[in-house]
Order: sequence, then structure tokens, then C-alpha cells
Amino acid sequence: MVEALKWFIEIVNKVHRWILSLNDQYTWALSDKDLHFIVFGLLALGFFIMIHALFRRIAKVSISTLSFIYTFTVMFALAMAIEFGQRVTRQGIMDFDDVLFGMVGFLVFFVIYQFILVILKAIQSFIKDRKR
Repeated sequence: MVEALKWFIEIVNKVHRWILSLNDQYTWALSDKDLHFIVFGLLALGFFIMIHALFRRIAKVSISTLSFIYTFTVMFALAMAIEFGQRVTRQGIMDFDDVLFGMVGFLVFFVIYQFILVILKAIQSFIKDRKR
């Protein structure tokens, strides 16, 4: 986990240095805050456009799929934040396996939940058919 974060931070730092060099090279005189505003704003907008197009297609098939993707993403971010918090506060060991096990736990309980829904729908359908 620590190695993955270090790798990601190194990539972000390289991109950051490259953008700063462009700023200096073309004498744009943009502050670090200006650059964050522009880069994050454009990155987020591009991400939104791609995700929006994807989710529009998925929504035509299943809202449950969107709910699953959203929940999975939020839970992954939460698990990462908890592990990062453990690293910063030294209240635990930052371990990617904890994130992995937490996400597998979500998947297992989600499958159980879906199985229960299928059983309940089958019972409901059986009761409806018997009343006819």
C-alpha cells in the first residue's frame, strides 16, 4: 500500500513539475492555486463527461448497477482514507490488504443481499400465481 502511494505521488509530482515548467517557460505567471484550479477543474470536467456518458448507458439497463458502482467507489475511498489516517496518526498499520478484505466483504454481503432479493421475488411471484 505504501509503495503504491509512493508510486502515485511520484507520478503526480512529475506531472506537477512539468506543468510548473510550462508555466515558467511560457511566462503565464499563474500561481500554484491558479494551476490547481485549472488542472483539477479540467480533469474533473473530462472525468464527469466520460462518467456521465457511461452512466447514461448503464441507467438504461439498471439503476442498481449505478448504485453498486457508486457504493463501491465511496467504500473504496473510505477504506483508503481510513488506512491513510492510520498511517498519519500511527493508530494502526497502513495495509492495502485491509482495503482489499474490506472490499471483498462488501462484495460477499452484496451477493448475499442479491440472493435474498431473488428468493423474495420468487416467493412473491409464487404467491401471485397461486391467487389467480
